[in-house]
Amino acid sequence: MEIAAWCFLGGWGAGVFLEYLLHWIMHRFSLGFHIGHHREFFHLDEKTVARRTADPRMDIVFFLGVLLAASPLMLLWGWVPVLCVWGGAFWHVVIVYEICHALMHYEALLPGFVRGSRLFRWWKGCHYEHHFHSPAGNYCVTFPVLDWLLGTYVAPRERYEPLPHPRIKPDGDAIVVPKPPAGGPAVTSS
Repeated sequence: MEIAAWCFLGGWGAGVFLEYLLHWIMHRFSLGFHIGHHREFFHLDEKTVARRTADPRMDIVFFLGVLLAASPLMLLWGWVPVLCVWGGAFWHVVIVYEICHALMHYEALLPGFVRGSRLFRWWKGCHYEHHFHSPAGNYCVTFPVLDWLLGTYVAPRERYEPLPHPRIKPDGDAIVVPKPPAGGPAVTSS
């Protein structure tokens, strides 16, 4: 039982890194469904954005593929450790990430003392910085410290004002990540 718990926790940690990696890939390759989420952010109300973003179908299909690809490892390590690692990663990306991401966009579901806390304001600010000004940074919604460790952290601003008109864009285009110059840094802080 102890090995299964450690495998699950290891899978959960892998899920946090996988969240970061998948978000990075979605921006680097300008995947349409994710770019659409960034556009909706500026045109729809918060509740609608949160509702539309909470769709784990793609995550589930991806993880079924991962399980199929990992199934030969069951012959080497046994089915319990492999399923526990897979379950931890699945738990993070399909459940924890989807809930956290929806709450970043529609915080009204949280109690007031959570919404008003410095930790929550920083956590949400990291995601808003990603949407408003720095699409090449703050990829990890659930654990922004990972961005700091990987060099893609951009400190959130004190405030984010609503855009005056839906066609006006924030600094940059905040949607597609420009290709970094050869040998140059990928992210600069604002």
